[in-house]
Amino acid sequence: MIKSRFSKLIAPLAITTAISGGMLVKTAVTEKVEEKTEQTTTNPMENPAVLGTVFTLGLLGTAGSAALGRAVDLRYKNSREQIEDIFDVATLEEKDYQEAFEEECQELDRKGVEYDKEELRKQKYTPLTKEQVRKYINTRKAQIRRVTENVMYDEKAEQQLRYLIEEVKSAVKYDKKVDEDIKVRMLYFLDKATTPKKDFSSKDKSYRIEHPETDFDKRNGIPLQSRTIHYMQEAIFNNTYDIAAAPEIVLINLTKIKQEITQQPEILNKYDREECLNLINASLKGFETTGKFDNKTYKQILHIYVLRQQTY
Repeated sequence: MIKSRFSKLIAPLAITTAISGGMLVKTAVTEKVEEKTEQTTTNPMENPAVLGTVFTLGLLGTAGSAALGRAVDLRYKNSREQIEDIFDVATLEEKDYQEAFEEECQELDRKGVEYDKEELRKQKYTPLTKEQVRKYINTRKAQIRRVTENVMYDEKAEQQLRYLIEEVKSAVKYDKKVDEDIKVRMLYFLDKATTPKKDFSSKDKSYRIEHPETDFDKRNGIPLQSRTIHYMQEAIFNNTYDIAAAPEIVLINLTKIKQEITQQPEILNKYDREECLNLINASLKGFETTGKFDNKTYKQILHIYVLRQQTY
């Protein structure tokens, strides 16, 4: 029997649920909902679209819903599983859905269960959209953060964990392949954030021995010298991104932004940085041809550069 990564991540629903309750699941999952800017203080589980996605993934079971009421060690274990879920759901490919679909069909055929093959595929094995994947990651991020904030031994490690989760989301957004070592780094920073400093040294040593190719000292972000400066940048972005009257100013700004994120790549996560540089290069090339800049593209560049900055 095929044991795909999809099968390990997504516990299949009972066949009666998949068929008799199929229309409900289909409606919840396929509805198009525009993704809003993440608000960390809002409970994602109150969002119907999030509930639909989690329900379809088979992860709204007793273990998930009761996790917050259990002991710290169990919440910690669940957090590790949720990190693995984040990585897996972000790296699932169409072939994983197909393998899992074929696996369940074989199992149902073996049991002699009658079912609608195409309906089963639609309800459980249709690849998730990028928006659905990112919403799912947000639910996991929120649950992990509730644990790390309650058991906080290293605030900067918790911050690095959040930055890495955002990096995974950026990879999904831009259709990039997620780096393989990011899961190990997320687990490392989870351990560092939730383990007393005197006990973490042994874990740190184990990580470095088991994963010699992984750079655990690499950090996302740069030192923030002045929060006031950053708030001023945000204000400028929110109020004065119109460029129609001053292309020469835009040229100066784009040149400076490109220089900064090239010299200090840690200011943005890998995938935001790549996208920002691509947009800048496209804008500069267009300016050489037309003598104008595209306002929409310039706003996208400023959005990434200003609002996606990572500092510590």
